[in-house]
Amino acid sequence: MPDTTDIQAVVELYVASAQAITQLSTGALVATVVFSEKVLGTTGPLRVTRTLFASWMLFLSAIGCGVLYEYLAIHYLALKLELPLERSWFPNYLEHNPGFVYGMMMASFFLAATLFVLVAAGRVTASVKKGATVEA
Repeated sequence: MPDTTDIQAVVELYVASAQAITQLSTGALVATVVFSEKVLGTTGPLRVTRTLFASWMLFLSAIGCGVLYEYLAIHYLALKLELPLERSWFPNYLEHNPGFVYGMMMASFFLAATLFVLVAAGRVTASVKKGATVEA
């Protein structure tokens, strides 16, 4: 069995990357709203397509999974260190396998980012076809 300091070091790295994905997802949510106004120069209400809405939901999922992963990673580390814990209300599988939630966070983030890029590309293309200039 690996040394507990090795396990702790690895868990800390995963938690740090989960925090980064959570922050990126939060920033991306804001960017999707600001994109039309600042980059395309559109005014008025934001046109929300199904793809953009799906992107938002996936960014929110990535944020939720990131926060949940941080809790589960700490709980997992405490289990490995055999610290006394109160019973968690999360399923036993997640307590012993927090990597599942980490994987969900990563998948949600990358799918959300891909959908947003598709929406942005479509809007830039439509804007250019109308004769508008797009600032990079």
